[in-house]
Amino acid sequence: MASPSAFSLLRFHRSCLNMITMDDERSLPQIDIATIVVGELETNCYLLIRQDTKEAVVIDPGADEAPLREALRGLVVTDILLTHAHFDHIGGLLAVCAAAPSEVKIWGHQAEARWPADPRLNLSAFMNPDAEIKMPTPTHILEGDGCLSCLGGKIEYFHTPGHTPGHMVYRLGEAVFTGDLVFSDGVGRTDLPGGSHDALRRSIRRAVRPMAGSTRLYPGHGPATTVEEQKLYNPYFV
Repeated sequence: MASPSAFSLLRFHRSCLNMITMDDERSLPQIDIATIVVGELETNCYLLIRQDTKEAVVIDPGADEAPLREALRGLVVTDILLTHAHFDHIGGLLAVCAAAPSEVKIWGHQAEARWPADPRLNLSAFMNPDAEIKMPTPTHILEGDGCLSCLGGKIEYFHTPGHTPGHMVYRLGEAVFTGDLVFSDGVGRTDLPGGSHDALRRSIRRAVRPMAGSTRLYPGHGPATTVEEQKLYNPYFV
């Protein structure tokens, strides 16, 4: 979680992310990454956009429905991936689902399956009792590590507990979406319910640190970074 501020910003990263298709015979056309900074805690919501079909995957739809709806104009959302179910990462779930022309798959870890609908578990009851958040629960449950079929290709997922018990990290080619596990030169809080400092360290060492230095990390708050940069400046990568 980051320090409060009230603004929203849409940034597009023109990326040559060639996801490998399920049959591994060809590469998909360009996948663009769009970042929308939303809510008082400045949460990074990411859109993965397949340009030839305008299909999109949304990662962590935080608050601020208007910017989300505007960013999704002309896109067909097929999936929502939750890194974890704290209120600042799920507050826009209804807006994204409502903007989709058909049913959207919501992916989240089993350990946090009830959190979006429970203000006590997603912490909105404690952070802002006058604006408790009750959102749809995941339609598809994740456990362990594996791959999803999205945008016609593969998105890898890794169970990375520490910030929360059901925290997930997602990988698309050389782009890794780390939620509140890893920030640029820092890590997520472990003093919230379900957090574990030791588990967070193990998750970083197991799932993120072994990746190639050029791998780009897109965190839940703050600027993007790389594995190489974090090995130099982040003590949790030592």
